Amino acid sequence: MFVCLCHGITDSEVKTTVKRGATSVDAVADKCGAGSGCGMCKEQIQDIIDDEMTHTPLLRSISKACSKRARRVTSELIKLRGRLGHEG
Repeated sequence: MFVCLCHGITDSEVKTTVKRGATSVDAVADKCGAGSGCGMCKEQIQDIIDDEMTHTPLLRSISKACSKRARRVTSELIKLRGRLGHEG
């Protein structure tokens, strides 16, 4: 089934791209082109990413690790912002 009509990209191609490490719509667009045209397919691409990450243990663990790191970085930025706000 075609996902991206602008570039003629199928769901199989998007799934393969996700399995090779693309874990966001932007990453899929960079790797295979799907979602880089009109953008109407971005929601469907996100659905495929979510489905693949649910069924692929390695991608699921990468996603969790990234989420933990993002929370840690966000927390540090908030702390830094607070310190800068009190100092300046």
